Amino acid sequence: MTKVAAIQMVSGGDTAANMSRAAALLAQAKNNGAELVVLPEMFSCIGSRSQAQNAIQYKNQQATIGALAALAKQQQLWLVAGSIPYMDQSIEDVSGNAADNNKAISPKPFARCIVFNSEGAIEASYDKIHLFDAMVSESDLASPQHQEKQYRESDYYAAGESIVVIPTPFGRLGLAICYDLRFPELFRIMFQREVDFIALPSAFTAATGKAHWQTLLQARAIENHCYIIAANQGGVHDDGRETFGHSMVVDPWGEIQAQIEEGEGVVAGQIDLGYRQAIRKRMPCHAHQKIMLVEKL
Repeated sequence: MTKVAAIQMVSGGDTAANMSRAAALLAQAKNNGAELVVLPEMFSCIGSRSQAQNAIQYKNQQATIGALAALAKQQQLWLVAGSIPYMDQSIEDVSGNAADNNKAISPKPFARCIVFNSEGAIEASYDKIHLFDAMVSESDLASPQHQEKQYRESDYYAAGESIVVIPTPFGRLGLAICYDLRFPELFRIMFQREVDFIALPSAFTAATGKAHWQTLLQARAIENHCYIIAANQGGVHDDGRETFGHSMVVDPWGEIQAQIEEGEGVVAGQIDLGYRQAIRKRMPCHAHQKIMLVEKL
C-alpha cells in the first residue's frame, strides 16, 4: 500500500507566503508517511488581477517551478503541484503585456498541473481542459435575496487539449483539475487507460461545493474503480471568494477514507492496488463496457 496526502490551503495573493505555507504542509505530510502529495488548484496565488499577472511572468513562474522541484527532492516524495498559471516564454515575449495591469491577459496562460518525482524531476504536466464559465448561486435559489455570481475562467486562461495518465511507482496516475470533475467522459477515458488513482487539485466554490463536491467525487471513483485524491482550497481568500474545502481521499468503492472540512491542513489516505483489483474482479465493468469513448479535442 502507498500512503498519499491531499493538502488544503487558503491561498492569498502573496506567492512567497503561499509557497512557505505549502512547504510547511508538505513537510507535515512527509512526516506522516506520505509518498505522494497533491496541492490544491491555484495554491501559489489567489488574489488581485495585478498579483495574478505578476505570477504569470515567465521568470516568476519558473522560480515557482524550481522551488517545487526542490521541495519534492528535499522531502523525497512525488508531488502533484496543484495548478499554476503557465505561459511559455516565447508567448510572453511576443505578447509584451503579460504583466501589464491595465490590459486583459492576452495571449492566455494555461492552468497547469505539474508532477514532480522524488528527485525533483518533472514527470508530466496537465493543462486544465474544462474552464469554469458559469453563474453560481451564492444563496438559496428560493430566497428573496438570491444572488448569482458569474465566473469566466476562459477570459483569463486557455484550455488544455490533452488527457494525461502516467505510470508511477504507486500505480497509474491520472490528472484533472476542479471543473473537470463535472465531465465524466474525461474520467472514463482515463478508466480506459487503466488509471489506478486520480489527483484532483481544486478551488471549488463554497456554493457549488456544498451542493455537489462529495457526490461528484464519489461518483467518479465508483464509476471508474479508482482512488481519487481531491485537494481543495478551503476558506475565504484575499479577493473575497470563498472555497468549500472538504479535501478528501475516496476509494474505488466510493468510501471516504479521510477528509478535512475548512482551513489549512493535510488529509491522508492509502492506495491499495490489490483492493482496486478485487473490486474490478467482483464488478467487472471494464469487461462489460459496450460504448467506448474516443479522445477528440
